Amino acid sequence: MPSLSCLSKIFALHQNNLTLALENALPPLPGNQHFDAIVVGAGTAGVASAITLARAGHRALLVARRPILGGNSGDLLVHSMSGFYRTSPDVIPRPANGGFSMEFAQRLIKRGGGCGPVRAGRQDILLRKPADFSDLCVDLCSRETNLTLALDSDIEEVTVVDGQIESIEIAGHEGALGGSVFIDATRDAELAFLAGAEMAPDLPPRCGRTAFIFEIGDVPVGFADQRGRLALSSKVVEGIHSGLLNPQLAFAVMHLAPLPNTPPLPINFDSEGDHYSALNPESLTLIQILGGNLALELQAYLRSVVEGFGKCRVSMVPAMPPPRVSRRVAGRYCLTVDDIAKGVRFSDAVCYSSWSSGAGESTRNVASEFRGGPADIPLRSLIAKDFSNLLMAGRCISTEYGVQGAMRVVGTCFATGQAAGLAASVMVLSEQKTILPGAEDSVAPHIYAQVLKEI
Repeated sequence: MPSLSCLSKIFALHQNNLTLALENALPPLPGNQHFDAIVVGAGTAGVASAITLARAGHRALLVARRPILGGNSGDLLVHSMSGFYRTSPDVIPRPANGGFSMEFAQRLIKRGGGCGPVRAGRQDILLRKPADFSDLCVDLCSRETNLTLALDSDIEEVTVVDGQIESIEIAGHEGALGGSVFIDATRDAELAFLAGAEMAPDLPPRCGRTAFIFEIGDVPVGFADQRGRLALSSKVVEGIHSGLLNPQLAFAVMHLAPLPNTPPLPINFDSEGDHYSALNPESLTLIQILGGNLALELQAYLRSVVEGFGKCRVSMVPAMPPPRVSRRVAGRYCLTVDDIAKGVRFSDAVCYSSWSSGAGESTRNVASEFRGGPADIPLRSLIAKDFSNLLMAGRCISTEYGVQGAMRVVGTCFATGQAAGLAASVMVLSEQKTILPGAEDSVAPHIYAQVLKEI
């Protein structure tokens, strides 16, 4: 039976291929340099921000902590993409935002890396191959001559002068990297935290289960559809009742295959119990070990018990378990759970959120209801309260803890990423390198029009 180190090599092989593609496509990071804007975090929001800035003619630096692009969407084996369409009772898909969000989705589908939309309750979602998602991020970034990328880079220091971030220093890189405007698009508000920015309150010490997603390859034809998944789930239940499988696998959910006729079967299970804390790195390590062991245990069981699965194998595991909650930066406005639930309208709205704050807290809680339709995301929630030239994008924007579930889905991250990039462009062109408090209402309509623009 393969070891956990063997499983990690399965992921590393694809990661190395992407890293090589990036190294061949993008120029090396220069020495002491000043950029119009620096985006920290190369997930969906960061990629959208950086490309938006580059297309606007600004010299942009995208700092990627990992050696690949796409963040959680590329390396955590999440095969569905939410937040692209509005919640609706009928079966007609209605985009929540346009702009870069729908551009990326259409490009991914056109190149064969995605399909949909697929109806899931009252939601329309897209299916995708995580590897193709990362490949498209690489492709789009490599086209932008104004974009420089710092791969596999950890921020060591942030210099702040008179209420503005002046520069950052990256481990292993000589000299400071200066910028007129900065965007924090990291999972855990890393840039803002190192700069000393105030964090949004109310993050409980124990919250939000995580999920471990892995793929079983060489699966017999017919097990990717709903009937096949139900049949396989019943076999897992039998194994648990007979004592052949760990009870944790009772929480496994057999997902739709990422694309029709695609062999891997994505499996997602939630961590359970009070032992898990989203803020404790030891908890994430334990989930990674537990998940790897369960993946191998399920592989052995399927091979020995289920007809046709004699050659099945764990074909892909995530680089890390995806935490559902993380730090958020305190901004000029903190978006609340009530704002999202009621679909509150804001005069400085820059994009929509179409995924409820409670959706996706676990694989068994996907109910989502909007009492007032899609919710506005105001520009003030994208601007840090403490630093006039710091913007946020993605899951670390200024919200209550309960709203983060709505902000971290792919479609919404693309939308806030593009909005932050457009706001950064306004700041770069201004004399004071900021959007003054009170001026958000005059700036937001232009951003809103671009983010909702039809492709």
